[in-house]
Amino acid sequence: MQSIKDISRLCKTRVIERICDVLLRSGHFRRTVLRRLFQNHVSSSALAYVTFPDHVLIVDPRDHMISFSLVSGKTWQRHEFDRAIEIAKSADALEAGGWFIDIGANIGTQTLYALLSGKFRGVIAIEPEPRNLALLRRNIELNGFTARVHVIEAAASSHSGTADLMRDAENFGAHSIEPGQRMRRIDSIAVRTRTVDDILASLGIAPKDVGMALIDVEGHEIEVLKGMTSLRRHGVPIVAEVSAPLHGPQGIIQMRNLLIADYRQVATLRETVADGTGPVERDLASFDFGLRQCDVLFYNARSTAVSQAI
Repeated sequence: MQSIKDISRLCKTRVIERICDVLLRSGHFRRTVLRRLFQNHVSSSALAYVTFPDHVLIVDPRDHMISFSLVSGKTWQRHEFDRAIEIAKSADALEAGGWFIDIGANIGTQTLYALLSGKFRGVIAIEPEPRNLALLRRNIELNGFTARVHVIEAAASSHSGTADLMRDAENFGAHSIEPGQRMRRIDSIAVRTRTVDDILASLGIAPKDVGMALIDVEGHEIEVLKGMTSLRRHGVPIVAEVSAPLHGPQGIIQMRNLLIADYRQVATLRETVADGTGPVERDLASFDFGLRQCDVLFYNARSTAVSQAI
């Protein structure tokens, strides 16, 4: 017969086991533990090798956002990217076999997804931060795409010159040259700025030969758009992470006014229509960005069916 102490000890053990089970089922708890492990107990020079069915990546495990997602076995916004391609293709807005421009390429996830999609002849990958740039080059080489990628060491902007790149201590995809960007700032470095128009001219690539551009520049979207006049006038589909909370209502109005002359449609890439069958597609002139960060596609639907559905 068990003593009271034995029963008490057994109950405590079961309570502890139950607590551990609950904690381990919590994604937030697992993320916190792993982040602390990488941050406090892994060498700053250590990198992680992550494999996926159709590509591999070398990542810095101390990055709390993109790299952490990859180390956890999840691709980084690949679903949204594939959705953008499908919308543009269905709308007859995607130039077959054109170039893809990855603005704010980071370590190269979207560059690889673009090449793996089979829709683009090559990529122009633009990234200013030295450590991200080094991983970008390694990941391109590791996947056998060196000959199909132009890597540009610069920050895309509205002018050519220099700027201070503020670097985030935990999210290595949050580095930004936009002064108002909120972050856990660790330091800043001087980087070269270039317009997309200038980069294309230097490579001898005409706007008509570009299939799609992606902008992920942590609040600097408006300045980047100002520096890609030739692509806007040609109506090249643009995927953009729009930092509406940073821009505020006036900034969103400025962005809309900048785009409205060249684009008619916008589609969100994370939300779906009420029945869950597809993206939310709207006329750009009436689209409400709200005050949230959102991933969107700006494009011109040449397909009658798609135009009538919006």
